[in-house]
Amino acid sequence: MLGDIASRGQAVKQLADDIGFSVEQTKQLSDAFKVANTDVEKFTAVIQNIRGVGLEIEDQAKAIQLVTRLTELYGGSFEKTGNAITSALESGKVTQATLNQLTSQGITVQDALAKKYGVSYRDWE
Repeated sequence: MLGDIASRGQAVKQLADDIGFSVEQTKQLSDAFKVANTDVEKFTAVIQNIRGVGLEIEDQAKAIQLVTRLTELYGGSFEKTGNAITSALESGKVTQATLNQLTSQGITVQDALAKKYGVSYRDWE
C-alpha cells in the first residue's frame, strides 16, 4: 500500500519535472492529483491534454488549478471537467457544448452568469 502511494507520488513528480514546473507548481499538481481521485494514467491524460493546447507553463498551471478547483467545489469528474476546459482553451471560446459538459459535472455556469448580470436563466432561452 505505501509503495503504491509512493509510486503514484513519484509519477506525479515526474510529470511535473517533464512539464518544467517550479516547486510551487509541482505542489499544486500533487494537490490536483489528490482532488482528482483517479488513477495516474487518467490524471496524466488530462494534464497532457491541457499541455497540448500550447499554453505557456504558467498558464498550464492556471488551467490545471481551474480544473482542480472546479472539481473540488462541485464534485464532478476531474477528467470530464478537464476535457471541457481543454475544449474551450483549444477553440478559444465557450460553446453551448462546453457549458453542457460543465453542467453535467454539476458546474452551473449559466446560473452564475445569470446571477452576476441580474437576469434569470430563462431570460436567455
